[in-house]
Amino acid sequence: MQVLFTVKMRLVHGDKCFMRPAIHAWCKEFACGIKSVDDKKRPGWHVVATTDAMTATINEFVWSDRCMSISDTVRHTGISGDSTHRIVQNHLKFPKICALWVPKQLMPDQQATRMMTSLHNLQRYKMEGEALHERIVTGDETWVHCYQPESSKQASKQRKHKESPTPTKFKVLVSARKVIATMFWDIKGVLRNRVEL
Repeated sequence: MQVLFTVKMRLVHGDKCFMRPAIHAWCKEFACGIKSVDDKKRPGWHVVATTDAMTATINEFVWSDRCMSISDTVRHTGISGDSTHRIVQNHLKFPKICALWVPKQLMPDQQATRMMTSLHNLQRYKMEGEALHERIVTGDETWVHCYQPESSKQASKQRKHKESPTPTKFKVLVSARKVIATMFWDIKGVLRNRVEL
C-alpha cells in the first residue's frame, strides 16, 4: 500500500514530493505544538582529526617517506582512514601517482654535462635566434630483431566451421639475428637513416 501511495505521489508531484514517513513525522511535530519548520541549532560533531596540529603531523610523516600508504599513516597518527585520506588528498594535496619510467639513470658527471650543454645552447639561442634551430641535428639508434610478429590477436582471427579443427598459432620467439637501425634528422626532416648487420 505504501509503495503504491509513493508511486502515485511521484506521478502527480514529481521526485521532489514528500514521502509518507516524512509527512507523518511533520504531522506529529505540529500536533505537539511546534509552529516553526526551521531546523533547530545543533552543536554538530566536534572536529578531532582535521586540525592544524594533525595536518602538520601527517605532513611531516608523508615527507619522511612519500611511499607510505594510508594504512601506515593511520597506524602512526591513530585517526580513522577516511580522515587521514581526506587530509592527505584535500588539505595537503598529495595525490599518489606512479613513478615515471626513464630509460636509464644518469651519473652525476653525465647530469653535469647535460646541464652545461643545455646552458650553452640557450646562450647560443640568445645570440643567433631561430637560425640556430636549422643547424641542430639529432639522432637515435635501436636494435631491430629479424622477425615480423602479428600486431594483435585480431590479425590472426579466422572463420571456423563447427566441425573443423581449432586453428593454432605458434609463439614467435625473438630471433638471434638482429640489426641496428640508425636515423638522423633536423628541423626539415630525416637526413640519413642506415641499417647495419
